[in-house]
Amino acid sequence: MKHQYQYLIIGGGLAGASAIEGIRQIDKTGSIGLLSAEDILPYNRPPLSKDLLWDKKVFDDIFIFDDNYYHHQKVELHFKTTAKKINAEERLVIDAAGHHFGYSKLLIATGGSPREFPRAGKSVHYFRNAKDYLELTEAIPNVKDFLIIGGGFIGAELAAGLSHLGKKVTMCFKGKKLLEKIFPSDLSAFVTDFYKHKGVSFITEDEPAHFTSLENRVKVTTKGRKELEAGWVIAGIGIDPETALAQSAGLQIDKGVIVDRYLRTSRHEIFAAGDLALFPCEALGEDIRLEHWDNASAQGKCAGINMAGGSQAYVYLPYFYSDLFDLGFEAVGKLDSKMKALSAWEIPFRKGVVAYLEDQKVKGVLLWNQPKILDWARKLITEQATPDNAEALKQLIPLPLSV
Repeated sequence: MKHQYQYLIIGGGLAGASAIEGIRQIDKTGSIGLLSAEDILPYNRPPLSKDLLWDKKVFDDIFIFDDNYYHHQKVELHFKTTAKKINAEERLVIDAAGHHFGYSKLLIATGGSPREFPRAGKSVHYFRNAKDYLELTEAIPNVKDFLIIGGGFIGAELAAGLSHLGKKVTMCFKGKKLLEKIFPSDLSAFVTDFYKHKGVSFITEDEPAHFTSLENRVKVTTKGRKELEAGWVIAGIGIDPETALAQSAGLQIDKGVIVDRYLRTSRHEIFAAGDLALFPCEALGEDIRLEHWDNASAQGKCAGINMAGGSQAYVYLPYFYSDLFDLGFEAVGKLDSKMKALSAWEIPFRKGVVAYLEDQKVKGVLLWNQPKILDWARKLITEQATPDNAEALKQLIPLPLSV
């Protein structure tokens, strides 16, 4: 069986759904097909580890658009469809069942896959999609203690949510402190202590070496020879971009699918957007790949516009955010704890701004429990502000901070 589309989108996530908006902004009638490996409508991922665990939203709230939207936009959805190969010369996509999908313009928006522990089998669960969330919610009533592997955002968010639900939570990761690759040392130490006061336990500077399933329990032996046990083990140790399709099409790849400022790959009829796209970030002056909700949304729409004949450069500087118990932040740009950091606190570690500098210029801004000044934070980066100390940074902040 062969389907033919003017616009074909591979990936049923936020970038893919947003591309429909972009296409229809320019072309109201061109045929659109969307291939999704999942069996549900495209949805937002952040609530899976945030709002849903805190009962701030229900599952039906996560969908980007409802059924009617795709019907009105004349989009053909192909669920449980995994693209396996792109024949770029014939402009053809072949799925796992052998079905063929032809295109004039193609968007690859397949995101990434969780990194897994070899030989762990079913002892370890990963948290990436709606199916993972639903499996977790089924387990929650019957599991009293959780072991979370990884000290990044997913691990921290899940630890907060599960602890909030009254579960015993232990976190195990290679670093000394929570989120230490992102936050300055003093802030990372504060967040780690904050979690301890909330009842979360830590096994630091260690990582699992072996997993053994024991009926409804999992035994974990670490490289440091510690013996751990839990009713449910979740690993959040990062993702790898899905580049196999791009490789099958002969596209240029380097830690992601390389795109230009219009999100075109090395073949200009093929675009890429979202977690897997390595794009030139004008504001930072370097090529980057971002795994954030806002980037997928804005990039998908921009790619759709350009697929339909537009010429919109992707110069947007996306933000990302997280909720850690009652701590929350928004951030833009590059956040790396190895960079020089200037902190301007209204309330130490509770409300303030952290600027990350490289070559004396602001490259990233963390708004800690301080929303509503994202545009200012972006401007600090795009205008290459050069505060040389915390007091100089404080003078740049629009006051009052509390709004």
